Amino acid sequence: MAARKNMEHDIVRAGWIADYMDPSNFFDILRSYSGNNNTGWKSAQYDELMNLISETADVGRRNELFEEANRILAEEMPVLPLYYYSDLNLVHTAVQGWYDNAMHFHPLKHVYLQEPTP
Repeated sequence: MAARKNMEHDIVRAGWIADYMDPSNFFDILRSYSGNNNTGWKSAQYDELMNLISETADVGRRNELFEEANRILAEEMPVLPLYYYSDLNLVHTAVQGWYDNAMHFHPLKHVYLQEPTP
């Protein structure tokens, strides 16, 4: 952990789990000034693009800008995504009000049991 923090490495293992539903959750990490950017990678072009994304309300336009940011990352490869977390849930058919979602956030307030009708 100290070597990663002090940038004394060639390669390290890291992980990130989204805490809100927006691609910026992952893209913001690689801004030059991000406290979570432990790569040493900096790109003024990428930072400008991320600033533009944060000022853009139109979803379609934001997606186009995210695609452009992704192209920069794919060309420069400051990170090497090796795997993605997966999550499997076995939910009995009597459980109602439980819905799978990308954040794996399951408030139980509206979850209840109901025996299936024959």
